[in-house]
Amino acid sequence: EPSELKTTRGTPLFVYKGINYRVQRRTEHVTYYECYKCKKGKANEDQHGHVVVTKPCIEGCEVNILEQNARIALQNSKQLIKNHPERSVKRCFEDMRMKLIETSLDSVEYLPSFESASSSLKRVRSNNKPKIPVDFATLPDVIPECYQLAFGTRTMLSEDSAMPTFLYLDVEYIAPDDPTTKRILGFMTFEFALKLCSSTHIFIDGTFKTCPVPFYQVFVFSTMIGTGDECRLIPRLYLLLPGKSEHCYTSALNALLESLQIKQHINRETIAWTQILKTA
Repeated sequence: EPSELKTTRGTPLFVYKGINYRVQRRTEHVTYYECYKCKKGKANEDQHGHVVVTKPCIEGCEVNILEQNARIALQNSKQLIKNHPERSVKRCFEDMRMKLIETSLDSVEYLPSFESASSSLKRVRSNNKPKIPVDFATLPDVIPECYQLAFGTRTMLSEDSAMPTFLYLDVEYIAPDDPTTKRILGFMTFEFALKLCSSTHIFIDGTFKTCPVPFYQVFVFSTMIGTGDECRLIPRLYLLLPGKSEHCYTSALNALLESLQIKQHINRETIAWTQILKTA
């Protein structure tokens, strides 16, 4: 019977009389298996499904059900990491660990700790990340949804809403002196958008060293909270800009104001800092 367990390369295993076998080769009429553990045991299966052990395994190849359950749980956690890039690696591991506790408590002792398995788990996440764009041509036309959302933050969106919660702005930009189509991206939660628009003081700063390729600068909008010695700046909006010209700033600001009006019905005429930003 097929086993839920797979090899490290994803090859499915098959269980026969308590031993895990993997396919060694196939012909038109016969499938040849070998023991996954000792590599000595051999078995053949004909086209009618009849299995014959042609060479016995060495002692100790029988499947430990508890250990196999733990290996399957670890394998499933890796699949969860692949399918849910929005979840942290540790959360995927812990979700499968809790499921294993519910289904087979005695198997948990065979499950490695997160610390000992973290290298292989993080490698799965790293291998399944999309390539970092090197120019605007390689930047996806549509940012994957899992990279649009601000997980772990409070938001005004309902759970069934498809509206992104962190990628607030994504518009094309063409400079007057360059026909190349570029992009302007803005990152802000709906909650932060309200705080930004209701603030009487807004602090703006641009940085270039930490700006990701292919953008030119990160433009940050911050507001102050607290009073006296406890006051501090909180970033509310991050704009990734392809340039630093007046035309680029104006285009980004107009796109931001339009998004505020469409997404949250904030009238651009009621925003007191509009003229100040245009002057800046």
